[in-house]
Amino acid sequence: MRDKGLSLRAKWIWRFGREDSALWRKVICTKYGLSCNSVLWKGINIRTGSNFVRSINKLFCENHRAFSIVHNGINVVVGSGSKVRLWQDVKWDSVPLMTIFPRIFALATNKKGTISEYGNWAESRWVWNVSLRRVLFN
Repeated sequence: MRDKGLSLRAKWIWRFGREDSALWRKVICTKYGLSCNSVLWKGINIRTGSNFVRSINKLFCENHRAFSIVHNGINVVVGSGSKVRLWQDVKWDSVPLMTIFPRIFALATNKKGTISEYGNWAESRWVWNVSLRRVLFN
């Protein structure tokens, strides 16, 4: 029975990332202060959460096996880049870019920016537009 409950919560997290226009998702984002652009379940204040919210949070915090299954089983499709945060969501060997490039992250003016806020496609090439607090090289 425990595994069934775990799998149902994992499915709920998957649906949370997929059904961005669903009313139930919008209510949860508004109630708990999540970004509506968020793909993953992050940043919930469990002190104000319901038992269900606490059980979802518990899945991430206390059950490392379940977290590993959910986390490793989710692939984020970038698409236009408007929902994927560059520094937190984009990973290289399962490590966020903010951890791999801490100096550049420290200088970034928009630490929660999405990929689309950091560049765009121009003539079949990606053109970066990264705003830093100071110039790196002359």
